[in-house]
Order: sequence, then structure tokens, then C-alpha cells
Amino acid sequence: MSPSIADPPKTGRIYWTAFTDLEGDSGPTDPLRFDMYTQRLGNILLPGITNRTERLRYLTMVCAGLAETSGRATTVRQQRKAFLPFERGWALAMTISVDGRLKFGAADGTDRRSLRPEFQGLRGANRVLAHFRTLSDQPRVRPPAYTLLQAQDAQGGLGAYLITLRQFGFVHPDSLALTTQGRDLAASFAPHGVRGGRLRLLADDAPVDRNLVGRMGHVLSLGNPTRDEQELVWQAIFENDRSVVADVVSRMRAAAPTARSPRDLLAGIARRDGDQIERAAAYALAFDPLRVAALTLFARLGQQLAARESSRLTDLDTQPLEATATEVRQLAPTVAEMPDVPGLAPVSQLARELAAATTLGDTVSSLVSFHRREERSWVVAEGPQRYRLGRHGRFQEPSDAFNGYTVGRAFQLLRDVERTA
Repeated sequence: MSPSIADPPKTGRIYWTAFTDLEGDSGPTDPLRFDMYTQRLGNILLPGITNRTERLRYLTMVCAGLAETSGRATTVRQQRKAFLPFERGWALAMTISVDGRLKFGAADGTDRRSLRPEFQGLRGANRVLAHFRTLSDQPRVRPPAYTLLQAQDAQGGLGAYLITLRQFGFVHPDSLALTTQGRDLAASFAPHGVRGGRLRLLADDAPVDRNLVGRMGHVLSLGNPTRDEQELVWQAIFENDRSVVADVVSRMRAAAPTARSPRDLLAGIARRDGDQIERAAAYALAFDPLRVAALTLFARLGQQLAARESSRLTDLDTQPLEATATEVRQLAPTVAEMPDVPGLAPVSQLARELAAATTLGDTVSSLVSFHRREERSWVVAEGPQRYRLGRHGRFQEPSDAFNGYTVGRAFQLLRDVERTA
């Protein structure tokens, strides 16, 4: 059966979704749409784990929030809107519980410092910290009365984790209704031992005792899942015989028991002549260096065109372009020779064109043609070897870090599941 786009995702089928930028990323869309293709590979390898799935307790919090607020709305849109104050209240409660120390040095106003490990993956951390500082020493607070994310519906916990919750049977595929399994997970998210602590306080706009909110935040903290939560998620995702994720994670651990990096974990199962999972792993390893080199070449081309209305390629400073184009041509054959992987045919075709290129002009022409086929117009060809800028975003060279193809996300979730108190 050939892969297709499924909405909502169905268990047992290969599916993909359009790439969604990471939280807080307001930059323009990737000019070559490579991020979409990396997500497609990730969805073959680990269906249901997206580039925004990371922490176990988000799964629990979303289920608990839906359970707590579902009676306040009837339509799906209203339910989504009703959920949002709950997430804001939860984020503020955690922040109060650690007196604003979500980050190393954050109490001193250094927002650029990294999140502490227990809060890694917290969505909207900068906004909740900024709001926390406005509270000063107020004895009573209104937990949801601030902006957590500019587009919280899409970028917050519900938007980020709904695919995963549906894929693994916690939320019904056609609604926001919890399944029996989802209700069990929601029930495990409770401020046990906090006298007067009730989840509804987090979503209500009425003033609440600050110390009570802080005590609730300590018990409900992102890095503090209960054994019940861990067991429920373990059974649904990492132990279920029907879960592709359980199978792939098991294979990776068996093949590379000491590996920690996504690259090494993928290398442990990669086989060009293997099954679809193994071929996808091999493809990811071959594609990633080509992805970085091609994006670098495109960015350098755009940066030079930015100072000109239109230019022949030979009129540009070709030295930095030549070096990167040579690297692109050297990397392309490995991808071009890979067996087909569902959803990656356009990338394979590009690789074949780049592998056949012999000059800078050929390489740039192939890359700009692919860019146009992907319905982008940052750089427009005006004739043989002549280019101008179209409607574009920022021409920024990519990081050379390995993409991860959702493998790192899956193993972070697994670490949360297996973590002992």
C-alpha cells in the first residue's frame, strides 16, 4: 500500500504532516522545504513522534487539561480555547514553585541561558518568566492571566502533542475526547498531598494564594512524572506490540546499546537493502550532510544577490560558492543511489541532478529549479546563469548539527518514562 496523507492519523498507516516551525521560531520557512522531508523520514521511522514531542508530562498535562475543561465548551474549537488557560496556569505554577529558576541564571534576568534539565522542552518559558517577574511578591495571583505564547493554540502543549496523543490512543482521532486510556492518564495528573490543591484553580481567572499555586506547581512539575504516568505511557508507546515506535526503539537499543546520539542510533539499524525502517535510517544518514551543504550554498547565493537587483552568476564572488557547490556534488551520489523511500522522491530526483552536475552553474541551476518546484521564489532564474531575488526570507546558513529525524525526541520521552525518582 502506498503512503498517503491521513488526517487524522490512523494507526498502522504511514503518514506525515506539514512541517511546523519549532516554538518561538518566527523565521521564514526553509527555502528548500528540507525540513518537511526530514519530518517525513521521521514519521516513517517513528510514526506519532514529531519534532515537537519531547516530554512525558506534556502528554499527561494535556489529557488532564482536556478532562478539566471539556465541560466548558461543546465544539472542538471551543474546547481548544477552553484548554489554553489551564496550560498557562500550569506553566506559572511550575515557575512559582522554583522561584523563577527555570533556567541557569534566569533569576538574574539572563533569558538567553539554557533551561534546566527538568524544564527542558517547556513551551513558552521566556514568556512565563517575564510574567513571573512582574508579580514581584504579590501574595495572590491569577494563574492564567498572561500570554504564554503568541500562538498558543498551535505552538503550546495541545498543538504540539495532539498527533502523539491520537496516534497512541489517548485522544479520539476525530475529536478532543479522551479515550479510556486518556482518562486514566489524566487521572494520574493530580496535586497529591497539596491541601486545597484542585486543578480547576489553574484555569480559573480568580486570584489564588500564591503559595498554594507554587505547591501545586512543585507536584505537577514537568520533570516530575509519577510512576502511574510512566507506566501508562510505557505500555502505550514503548511496549505495545502494534507500536512501530516500540519496535524501532527496541531495534536501536539492541544494535547500538551504548549509543546516545540520534546519528549513532540510526547507524545501528541502517541498511540500504533492509526493510522500510532500515532503508529510511540509511536515507536519513545520507541525506543529512547533503541537506546542510545544499542549504549553505543556497544561503550564500541569496546573500550575494541581496545587494543586487539581478546578476549573472559569474559576476558574483564565486569562490565561496564553488567550494560549497563542490561539496554538494560530492555528497549527492550517495543519496541518488539510495533505494526509494516513501515521500522522498523529490529529494532523490534533486540528488540525481546534482550528482550529474559538473560546474558551479549546473549545481546552482539544479538547486534553484528544485526550489521552484517546491513552490518557493526566494531566488528566481531570469535566464541562463542569471538570477534575481524574489519574495524571500532570511538567507541564513544552517547549523551543521545532525537533524535527528525525531529519534532524539523519542529517546528523551523514553528517558522520562524510565527515569527513577
